[in-house]
Amino acid sequence: MIGPTITCMAIAWLRSVGLLRSMLPLVLAFALAPESMAQGEPRAVKVGIFLTSISSVTPSDGSFRAAGYAWFLDPTGTFDANRDFELISRSSTTNVFASTVLSNGSTYTAVEFDAVIDHAFDVGDYPFDSQVLRIKFESADSVSHTIFVPDAEDSQIAEFVRAPGWLIDSLSFEDRAVTYQTRFGYRDEIVPYSRVTFVVDIQRKLSPLLFEKFTGFFVALFITGLVLFIPVEELGTRVGVTTGSVFAAVFNRYRLEDAIGFDATFGIVDQVSFLTFSAILCVLMLSILTQRILVASGPVRARMLNFRAGGTIMAVHAVLIVIAFAIALT
Repeated sequence: MIGPTITCMAIAWLRSVGLLRSMLPLVLAFALAPESMAQGEPRAVKVGIFLTSISSVTPSDGSFRAAGYAWFLDPTGTFDANRDFELISRSSTTNVFASTVLSNGSTYTAVEFDAVIDHAFDVGDYPFDSQVLRIKFESADSVSHTIFVPDAEDSQIAEFVRAPGWLIDSLSFEDRAVTYQTRFGYRDEIVPYSRVTFVVDIQRKLSPLLFEKFTGFFVALFITGLVLFIPVEELGTRVGVTTGSVFAAVFNRYRLEDAIGFDATFGIVDQVSFLTFSAILCVLMLSILTQRILVASGPVRARMLNFRAGGTIMAVHAVLIVIAFAIALT
């Protein structure tokens, strides 16, 4: 009601001083201004992406590298790519290579980006794992001024993109407001910021060569099984061979930890490690027990216990390892 009242008063005054004719366009613009401008509604900036590279997907470092092009379509024509957005990353470079004012007054701004992005890898099923990579664009201003909207129609991954060792499944989108528990030293209150996230699903390529990563464990289990064929009278030899299998398992364990880094999840690597060391320990204890049986009851009972108990130990551990692999592959 205030807008029309002020407008009528202004028209009456201008008519009295003879300035109505010259000021009429300005008066009409004020009177007909949309209500959204008076209320200060936020601008909705459409954000799109064309991904041209995914590389250095490194669980041990907790990061991946992504490069491509992003664009911002602002209906108000005021978007500044050097000021109004942030690519959430460990490190990044952005370069504005196109900025155009469209016929309707909106602006189209395109940037080239190259970023190393932090990622919390789920390595529970490594090396048969899949990951969900997220590339996040966030408004530098609060949601009361700017809202980012994903361009779901034109955003895509280039057909030529190849991530070594990985299959790229799909690209999806998320948009939400995020809040940081700080005023960044200048705001009067904590405010939310608009964020658009481009989600890339990738899956590690399955290959028989992936089992090569567990070669040390397989060798350790094979050596442990051979211990059962060493005469029960030769305790020293049995213990020495068992010790050799420990070294093979430890080497494989460190090799895999270098590849995936520390993770609190009891994944396939931890399961196979645990079962391998368990088999080694059980056979070592069996060797000591058969030595006691040999002294107390003779070689016949000692050999019988060695093959029956030892065969059961190896069979149970082998089945459990196969089950662990089957679960990881599903």
